[in-house]
Amino acid sequence: MMSPKFIEHDEDVVILTKSEYNDLQKENSALKAQVKFFQEMEKSSFRQRNDGETHSLTDLKEKLGWV
Repeated sequence: MMSPKFIEHDEDVVILTKSEYNDLQKENSALKAQVKFFQEMEKSSFRQRNDGETHSLTDLKEKLGWV
């Protein structure tokens, strides 16, 4: 999480240490993975309702390359 000193001043430009930058990159990657996962779950459930097909969570993880 970003240092509160940057948040409270609402700066347009901030200086981060390498560790803060790396932490933000990790957090961003994790959030992108969550978004992708929920988007695929939504698509999967939509297909189940419309086509009557069943998709397991394992199938979804394989499709996303998480297995």
